[in-house]
Amino acid sequence: MSGILLAISVSTTWFIIFIINTWLSTGSSPLKNRYAKFLHDCNLTVGTAQLRWNTTRFNRLFHRFSRLHPTSLRLWFNIGAVHGVSLMFISVILTIFTLLSSTLIKSRGSVTSKPILTPALPGINVASSDLVFYVSALLLSGIIHELGHAVAARLNHVDVNSSGVFLFVIYPGAFVDIDADSLQNTSSWRQLNIFCAGVWHNFISVVVGVSLLYSFPLLLTPGYISGVVIADVDRSSVAYAGPSGLRIGYQISDVNSCPVTKPADWLSCVTSVMKAPPNGYCFPTDQLHTIHPPAVQLPVQQIPTDKFPADQLPTNQLPTDELPPTDSPTPDCCPMDSPSHLCFSDTTPHSTRHYCLSARHVTDFPHCSSNCPDPTSVCLHPTLTDTARLLRVTHNGGPSLIFLGNPVELHQSITLSSFVPRINYLPLKLPLYFLRFINYFVSFSGALAVLNALPCYYLDGEYIFRCFLYIISPTLSRSIFVPVVLTVGSFILVANLIVAFISLMSM
Repeated sequence: MSGILLAISVSTTWFIIFIINTWLSTGSSPLKNRYAKFLHDCNLTVGTAQLRWNTTRFNRLFHRFSRLHPTSLRLWFNIGAVHGVSLMFISVILTIFTLLSSTLIKSRGSVTSKPILTPALPGINVASSDLVFYVSALLLSGIIHELGHAVAARLNHVDVNSSGVFLFVIYPGAFVDIDADSLQNTSSWRQLNIFCAGVWHNFISVVVGVSLLYSFPLLLTPGYISGVVIADVDRSSVAYAGPSGLRIGYQISDVNSCPVTKPADWLSCVTSVMKAPPNGYCFPTDQLHTIHPPAVQLPVQQIPTDKFPADQLPTNQLPTDELPPTDSPTPDCCPMDSPSHLCFSDTTPHSTRHYCLSARHVTDFPHCSSNCPDPTSVCLHPTLTDTARLLRVTHNGGPSLIFLGNPVELHQSITLSSFVPRINYLPLKLPLYFLRFINYFVSFSGALAVLNALPCYYLDGEYIFRCFLYIISPTLSRSIFVPVVLTVGSFILVANLIVAFISLMSM
């Protein structure tokens, strides 16, 4: 789903909700009282592009958590307070550095570095297939953040009025309503514990998530082995078409003799094929001498080489004979109905000869660039357009795929996994789903930690900064220094977001 289509769908949905909510809430609606009772009973609040659910059901749970091991928890949140203050300074330095590095332009007109803060927008830089992982990871990050505030508050004898979740446009989140009076009656250090608990828990979430990412292959050892397996393939792509097309579950071993032992190798091999000149093949000279005309001479026309699977038709529809060489200066040496054949050329100092040969047969031979080490072979190069390449993908599912086209299309048509199930009953995509979720979770948790620690208005960083300043200098905390710092911090954050949005839209 494109960004424009998603924006239209979301806007339309919220507009319909607004119309229905307005009509049911007005005095002229016969359902006004029932609708109001429904919202009250369900603890729901409907606002402009926002749904909010509020409850007191978890208050007792927060209290129980805070009484599990009070001494250890107090130490835990004391460490979190020190970390939160440290992170406040680190986030200021990080966002200033990011803003400067994103706006400084080299003499050639290129940006020195990409923004560290990049908005994650579904339909733009977040695939629609990732929307479930995106929403669930963002919601879990918010819940863990607010859980830290709630447990720290109850540990320090501060009441929690309620808690809940909300949906703003398409962004989910969580919140806790901490009693302001009891919060003011506790010490500044305990307040700092409560305010820093959210970013502290997000930081721990990042540590846990990164640890899971690095240990994931070891954790899956009982059920999966390492390798390169196709987890998904676009059924509309040429890589899927035909009897020798790629299928889910095939394990890839090499691309054009480039070994593939992990998904990163696949990308590296495909990239190298795309950037390098087309390979030649050391074809035996004696086989060229045996080429003879087919039974029926067909009109000659060039095979389209920008996007074509070189062997996708059933074998009983393919010509079995090679066509004779020609001295034509053009590469139009193969008939239209020879989908398994391709025009190859042998360039000599005096002339260029073209041969219509089976692509699968030619790619069986070793690669060459200009000359072959064996004097009984000649280096034949496929006649291709600038972006097309001839690729041979070897896998365990049968004959190799002979792909003729842009390597980017082949790369984008399949999804690879480095986890091969030991038994067929294990889900092939489950490790990929888990990794995708953890990656989003780590990113969102890190972003919540860094952004909330900034000394900005309406963020945790505002209250962390006020408490910290009051602890070290009560007089300074009541001066104009506080609003100045918060204003500057808010400006830095807004400037970073603007630069990040501009950079995202210009990609």
